Amino acid sequence: MSRQGPIDVFASGAILAVAAALLAACGGPHGAYTPSVPTEAEAARDAIRALEREGRVTEALEGYRRLCERERPLGRACYDRARLLLREGAVAAGRSESLAFARRFPDSAMVQPAVKRLARSYFETDETEAGLAALGALSGELAETAAGATVDREIARLYQWTGDAAGESEALERIAARGRWGSTLWDDAVWRLALLARAAGDDREEERQLSRLLAARERSRLIGSYASPFHGAALLRLGLLRERAGDTRGALEALLELGDEETSRLRDDALFEAARIRLGQGDMGGACALLERVLGIKDASAARKARALHRESGCGEKGR
Repeated sequence: MSRQGPIDVFASGAILAVAAALLAACGGPHGAYTPSVPTEAEAARDAIRALEREGRVTEALEGYRRLCERERPLGRACYDRARLLLREGAVAAGRSESLAFARRFPDSAMVQPAVKRLARSYFETDETEAGLAALGALSGELAETAAGATVDREIARLYQWTGDAAGESEALERIAARGRWGSTLWDDAVWRLALLARAAGDDREEERQLSRLLAARERSRLIGSYASPFHGAALLRLGLLRERAGDTRGALEALLELGDEETSRLRDDALFEAARIRLGQGDMGGACALLERVLGIKDASAARKARALHRESGCGEKGR
């Protein structure tokens, strides 16, 4: 048996002292992971879900109904009942329950899938007008809640599926009017509005929407970081639109801003377009410098065309 010397005893005692202090500071063993215990209602729902998975649909629907109609209802059970009704082809009842769920629990995270499923049910049965009427009424009722934007997004989607760009734009504008911090769907709505303007050939409206999207980032710097998933694409497109409109200075401003964003995957495309514009201005030195920046970016998607333009422009031996 090994013996413990004085140094080992001292080290062990120090460790025990530190452990005791930590336990006292943290209130005992409570710092350890403790799995959450489902409430009685959540446990009941889990049991009903098991019935549903076994194919015992009638029993599952009744179970969800009971949980939904309790004095303190479980919102998730109300959602599940609506979902299951639609899945089983009880369309009228499923739609009614979906609408009731959204009205009753507008702050639930499940409103989005519930309303999305509801909208699709109308599209799949070729009842788009009825769907727009039902969702339009719901949008009005929930306009002051976070769920209002979700409903408007599905209204826009219904219009998109039927090719009604004007109706889609109107619904998206209601989301955009909430402001960047008024809805998590704001970026998607404004970007879609820009795409609709592009499809319609309305450069002025497209530029307005792109500028709207980009301005949100500038304002956000006052209160915290914010990165729109469409920021890079918006800057690139804005630069090309400005060039087409004859605003070369504005075009270069947008493209070079994007070119300086080290983390953007569109950085090299922006630098290439800026180089092309510089060549058109007769600024050979500026163009070559920009092309060389493109060629210095690892795995740049614009490398091939940058290399070709670099050679054609007589920028030197680099890139051959």
